[in-house]
Amino acid sequence: MKRLCCVLLMITTLSACAVFPTTRTYFKPMNANNDSELAKSQSCGYHKAKYDGLTKTLADTDISIFPHWEEGVLLSATVYLQTADFGHELTPDNVNMSVNDGADVLLPMAVSLQHRRATDEGDKESIWYQVEFNIPVDEIDTMRFNYVDKQGAAEFEFKKVKQSDIYYASINC
Repeated sequence: MKRLCCVLLMITTLSACAVFPTTRTYFKPMNANNDSELAKSQSCGYHKAKYDGLTKTLADTDISIFPHWEEGVLLSATVYLQTADFGHELTPDNVNMSVNDGADVLLPMAVSLQHRRATDEGDKESIWYQVEFNIPVDEIDTMRFNYVDKQGAAEFEFKKVKQSDIYYASINC
């Protein structure tokens, strides 16, 4: 038994991987109309719950939404845009949401630019924003995130779920 543990430890160390069972609470993307694609916020991490965002295309802009769930904090989401409209700015007027099938529309209390760069091909710009709302994540069961700009509107739906999963990490991620 001791020898088996040593072998497993060596394999794990040499491969630089870590795998362990866990439970994840997150906002699961709902692709009800099949008008969006599932998206991953990271290359390594959760196995069953790896698709934690949605992507839709409006004209020449791909919009991806990744809501964050952390117990006891206010709701925030990463909005990732890949657009041919260089200099595009996301403002609080471009995004809103409703929660728990409610009619009330919540506007963001903050929209902050995280990073922007041209794509490798140079024909588009990749832009990451952090959007914060004044509602605790613990109060949300379902949410509808809305994005509106001059090219049109897109709707993204998510549902809070708790799921057993496997988490994996590697130095190669």
